[in-house]
Amino acid sequence: MAYTVGGVALVLALWFGMWLAIGRWWALWWFVAASVVTFALYGWDKARAAQTNAGRVPEATLHTLALVGGSPGALAGQRLFHHKTSKRPFQITFWVIVAVQLAVLAGVGVLV
Repeated sequence: MAYTVGGVALVLALWFGMWLAIGRWWALWWFVAASVVTFALYGWDKARAAQTNAGRVPEATLHTLALVGGSPGALAGQRLFHHKTSKRPFQITFWVIVAVQLAVLAGVGVLV
């Protein structure tokens, strides 16, 4: 748990620092790129779930990608591929990540 909290703090600090240094356009493109990668991994993982003995994408990886900006792609992947939508603990963690991101974006003035 301590590693997760530290990781979250580090990612948020880096993202905020880069946003201040480079500007809002960088943040927008970061979210787009992270979302495309996250969406693709949701689709790949769903396809692998249908195969026996297939390597899967760990849930921690999917959450990390959402955390670093891929939450729009994660949400699209969940809805389009019907993947991880019925796993309550997974969904709770995902929505906490989204809430933290929205709070950070509101705090830095992106959502106003």
